[in-house]
Amino acid sequence: MSSAGLIIFIIFYICFLLFFTSINLKTTLKEEGIYISFFPFFNKKFYEWDKIKAIKVEKYSLNGEYLGWGYRIGVRGTAYTISGNKAIKIKFKNGKRLLIGT
Repeated sequence: MSSAGLIIFIIFYICFLLFFTSINLKTTLKEEGIYISFFPFFNKKFYEWDKIKAIKVEKYSLNGEYLGWGYRIGVRGTAYTISGNKAIKIKFKNGKRLLIGT
């Protein structure tokens, strides 16, 4: 590998590490609903309690339900996860589902 190639690899590697260490998932439950911030993907999403049919905290399977961490869209709904195996599972009145890693 040339020195230019090595420098490009090092810069890419540092940027890759900075990106993944900057990912932050924050969930806030308030009187009016649920706020989610998933930096750097989106700043804030809001879900009103009136639109939620059911909500529960439970374990989920990383490989079985959404095939990994991150922002996922699947047949079971949308998921925002970073690590772990516990999540808030939300079922909305319109039939959509959302999983938020805790």
